[in-house]
Amino acid sequence: VISEAHKNGAKVFCDVTNLDHALKVQDLGADGVIAVGVGAGGHAGPISPLVLIPWLSKKLEILVIAAGGVGDGSTIAACLSLGASGVSIGTRFIASHEAEVDIAYKKAIVDSSPEDIVMTTKISGTPASVINTEFVQKSGLDLPFLLKYLKTNKLTKKYMVPIIHLAGMKALQNSAEGTTWKTVWSAGQTVGLIDEILSCSEIMDRLVKEYHQARESLPSVLTNH
Repeated sequence: VISEAHKNGAKVFCDVTNLDHALKVQDLGADGVIAVGVGAGGHAGPISPLVLIPWLSKKLEILVIAAGGVGDGSTIAACLSLGASGVSIGTRFIASHEAEVDIAYKKAIVDSSPEDIVMTTKISGTPASVINTEFVQKSGLDLPFLLKYLKTNKLTKKYMVPIIHLAGMKALQNSAEGTTWKTVWSAGQTVGLIDEILSCSEIMDRLVKEYHQARESLPSVLTNH
């Protein structure tokens, strides 16, 4: 996939949650990695961005983009100070006028707090961060025993993993578009930093302003280096 993308002039940045995966995609020719730390929406890793970003930055020769817990200008500044070359922001832009998702999804992001974000394996078999809606509470957070067995059994996992994943992604898509009563909304802990639905241009202007404010508020001993 990476080589085919390069043939067509595209750059490839791969989501990773640990060093092993990062080194693997580096060897395969990826242009960079998106370091997905704890707190990210959707499929998130278990490692704090405070550790994951500098760890990967020291070990890799390709770009490291930070993801997870990035929702305002101060968190952008924090990620860059840890060694990231840039950031990937998801949850903040779901709560935008341009996002083609159901308005109930956007309002849920605005109304939620970091404590409302839970990890579930029931969607795709892989831990994912979602808003703890009433449907999520009723359906539970764990993959059913039979599916868990088929997913790990060496005779069936080759077939079951992609099936479970595709079914879960379809469920998320339907929920985001408001075409089902099964409200499973992917979001990260940065919901706590979002208090209104804005246009993408307003979000960008605010991020830039907050970033510069964060830099200016740092003690001079840090900004002079």
